[in-house]
Amino acid sequence: MSTRWCWIDEAGSLCESTAPPAGSQPIAQATALLLPPLISSLHTNFHAWQKAGLSPGPVTAPRMWVDPAGELAVECKEAQHPTAIYPVGAYQVGAMQGLAAWLVLLDKWVETFVVIARARAIWSPAELASYLAGDNGGSRAVLESVSMDSIERMAESFNIPAVGASGAIYGILVAFAIMFPNIELMLIFLPIPIKAKYFVPGLIVMDLVFGFTGSAMGIAHWAHIGGALFGFIMAWYWKKNSFDNSRLY
Repeated sequence: MSTRWCWIDEAGSLCESTAPPAGSQPIAQATALLLPPLISSLHTNFHAWQKAGLSPGPVTAPRMWVDPAGELAVECKEAQHPTAIYPVGAYQVGAMQGLAAWLVLLDKWVETFVVIARARAIWSPAELASYLAGDNGGSRAVLESVSMDSIERMAESFNIPAVGASGAIYGILVAFAIMFPNIELMLIFLPIPIKAKYFVPGLIVMDLVFGFTGSAMGIAHWAHIGGALFGFIMAWYWKKNSFDNSRLY
C-alpha cells in the first residue's frame, strides 16, 4: 500500500489522498507558521479526529503536515491507517495518548503557556487533566514516543495558574515612554541609563522574540505584549485628546 495523507473534513469524515494537501509541509519545516492563531486552528483540527472517533496513530513530527491555514494532515505509510479509539470510563484510550503526544510535540516549538491556553478553548479542564495525568493508563502508552518529563512539564503548566501584574506594568512602561520619551531608565542588573523611547521598545522586542520562539519558559510573554498594547492605546488617546485641561503636570 502506497503512502497516503489523511485528514478529517468539516463534515467529520475521513479523507485520504496519495499526495499531501496543497501548500502543506511537515510541521518541523513549518515552525515559522506556529503562531497563536494557527495553534488554535491546529488544535481544532486535531480535536476533529477525536470527535470522529478515530486515532491518527503515532503523533510524531514527520507524520504531522500543516498548511498556512492551520489544516492538519497525517502521513500514513504502508500498513499505517487511522484506527478507532476505544472508550475507557469517561475518556478514550487513543484520545488520551494522542492528545498528550500532540501537546508535547507542539511544545518543542511553541511556548507552553500558548499551547495550553489555546488547548483550554478546545478541550475541557477535566479532559486535559486526565490526558496529562502521569498515572493515567492511556497516557502511559504515549511514553513510547515522548518522555514522562515532557508530559509532567505540560501538566505542571496546565495546573499552575498564571498570576502576576507584569502585563499592567508593561502598560505603564509604554505609557511612560510615550509621555516622557527622553527620561532615562535602567535595569538593576544592567545599570546603564537608556532613554525610555529606546528602553521600552527593546523590552517589547525581547518578549516578541521569546514568545514566537518559545524560549524563556514560564513567563507570560503574550500577557506582556497585551499590556503594552493597552498602555499604548491609552497613552495615545490621552495625549491626542483629552485630559489636557485637568492634567496635574
